[in-house]
Amino acid sequence: MMRKPKDSVKHFIYIRRRGFALLLAAVFVSVFFLGITDVTYAEETITPVSQDEVLIEESSFWEGEDLFGFRMVPGENDIESTADYSEGEPEPFGAVSLPSKYITEELPDLRDQFYSSCWAHATLALAEINLMKKGITREPDLSELHTVWFSYHSVTDPLGGTAGDSNGVPSGSNIFNVGGNPIFSQNVLAGWMGAAEEELLKSSDAPSVRNKSLIPEDDLAYRDTAHLTNFYEVNLKEDPEGAKRLIKEQGAIAVSYYSASSSSPTITAGTWNSATGAYYDKSTYGGKQNHAVVIVGWDDDFPVDSFLTKPSKKGAWLVRNSWTTGSSQEGIAHPSYAGYFWMSYENASLAAGARAFEMEEADNYAHNYQYDGAMYRTGFNPGSSSKDELKTANVLRQRPVTVENLSRRQLFRPHPPIWRLR
Repeated sequence: MMRKPKDSVKHFIYIRRRGFALLLAAVFVSVFFLGITDVTYAEETITPVSQDEVLIEESSFWEGEDLFGFRMVPGENDIESTADYSEGEPEPFGAVSLPSKYITEELPDLRDQFYSSCWAHATLALAEINLMKKGITREPDLSELHTVWFSYHSVTDPLGGTAGDSNGVPSGSNIFNVGGNPIFSQNVLAGWMGAAEEELLKSSDAPSVRNKSLIPEDDLAYRDTAHLTNFYEVNLKEDPEGAKRLIKEQGAIAVSYYSASSSSPTITAGTWNSATGAYYDKSTYGGKQNHAVVIVGWDDDFPVDSFLTKPSKKGAWLVRNSWTTGSSQEGIAHPSYAGYFWMSYENASLAAGARAFEMEEADNYAHNYQYDGAMYRTGFNPGSSSKDELKTANVLRQRPVTVENLSRRQLFRPHPPIWRLR
């Protein structure tokens, strides 16, 4: 449902975050990240020991020349691969033999992004592709508008655990212009604010929502059809084999690079060969990225001569873009920079940070007990010294219902693993 706006939409210049990043589940899943404040369930009040509020000011998080498209996150390209699991821990996605060429077989139709929503399209492309990979649905169509709107318009979760948390943009900014990052929307999805069906909030309504003639109702926030149950990170530069394993296991990985435009298929001279569907840009653009896409395959033998500007080595990633519509089969058979295209392994602005999603149907658990309603993760890293220690706890009270079985608990932690669940 939509409603006519009564007042102007309020924007915030900070992200307010509480919680230690623990995803707990019981016939429910529960997410909680660092920082804690009072939370009330039913008529009981839980008072955690400590409180942590992180303000991300306009001068730091929002700085930069480009206020459109993909939003870079500090440290995003310094991640360590999930594949580098420590001794005694199970490998997260198993031993997978890697062919020299691979393309994920079942892929959803291409979606044409509205405004600067590449990050939301990359996010839901990961979700849709994984749902197809797992055989949960054959024709997924998730709502990018739902992801954009509720990433920047916080709604307290049904159990009240995220009360007081909020996400927003600088005063006077429009959420359709400031951009985003799959890291943000990953945390929004972990809180069950999506993924929702396209029919709930259609992309065609984006212009009306953008000019505020229509405003999505808050009760749409948790009307989801699929849940994010896990995500994996990989350093594309240091561990390309790990990235390939993730693609083969989960269907796709989200990445970012610098494009001539973050909102249209504009091409820098000398980077695009339309005859071969090959793209290579040797410019680093000062280490910046402004566009999010997903990778759905690779070809280790993709010839150097297929590129206008020649990289030093053969090989390319199959990239899925978000600037056109149509079937994926046609898009791969007839590459275009707006749809599917081959990007050289050596593309200079391609970021190291990449991630994959694992999804399930939304009826997998009954409740999500969580404290964290913020979309940008913050935390405390004790470092490598054994003398550095942090003890923290989140106390969650069961709802006044008959019986609930704790079926899942998860902790987000830095790598290597230094957090222990007790």
